[in-house]
Amino acid sequence: MEFYSVNSGDIVVSALLDILAVEMDDKAGYIAWWLYDDVDKTVSWEENGSEVSVDLTAVDVLYNFLVEEHNKRK
Repeated sequence: MEFYSVNSGDIVVSALLDILAVEMDDKAGYIAWWLYDDVDKTVSWEENGSEVSVDLTAVDVLYNFLVEEHNKRK
């Protein structure tokens, strides 16, 4: 079996990330951040005077977070 080796400058990868971002309504760029930035995968914000944090280390949590963010904008 042959595997496709990718890097962040690859036009195919860029196109796939663009499609994924559009389909997941990822307006803030969380998907690319999650894949390429070597940082703590926690997002935080203030809501109703309290700080809210979500640990996005697991891909399923990222998916659920993106779906929730999309639903908030509807």
